[in-house]
Amino acid sequence: MKHRRKSRSKKFDGYKRHILKDLDTGMVRAVGVTPANAAEASVTEALAIDLASQNFELEELHIDRAPLTSHWVKERSAKLTIICKSWRVRNGKYFEKTAFNLDWDESVILYPNGISIPFAAGKMVKTPINHL
Repeated sequence: MKHRRKSRSKKFDGYKRHILKDLDTGMVRAVGVTPANAAEASVTEALAIDLASQNFELEELHIDRAPLTSHWVKERSAKLTIICKSWRVRNGKYFEKTAFNLDWDESVILYPNGISIPFAAGKMVKTPINHL
């Protein structure tokens, strides 16, 4: 549970609610509650259990950037399409993040200038200076 202070005299404890909604029907398929300081991805396995009990399989997952480390992304099936907005780079001399493509099957980042660099899910990739 997240323990914070609004002020010196007032404390608050918090939780986060996670809702998995079917965008085609508007139906809420699964709900999870976690302590506010828990990682966003920590609830996805519980949500997956709820979906499995309904005999429902995800085809498309619209997420923000927080659950990118979840098992849905790391262990996704070939049928699952993940849709997630990337951060924009505001520094003029660098490529925007949307200019890069991730080839998950080959574990390769395809750069806009034609080069490619291997990556491993959950690990940091540093681009060699001679590749920019």
